[in-house]
Amino acid sequence: MNEPGEAAGAPWHPRRGFETVSYVMDGEVSHHDTNGGGGVISEGDTSG
Repeated sequence: MNEPGEAAGAPWHPRRGFETVSYVMDGEVSHHDTNGGGGVISEGDTSG
């Protein structure tokens, strides 16, 4: 449970608040996150 005014999500780390974006230029990348999401990013796709 978060305290009032405390951000939800991952605990503090140096990249907190940054949005990671992947762009595949050639081929494809299979990815999975810690919440069970994921998929395949193909050539020319972006993921954020």
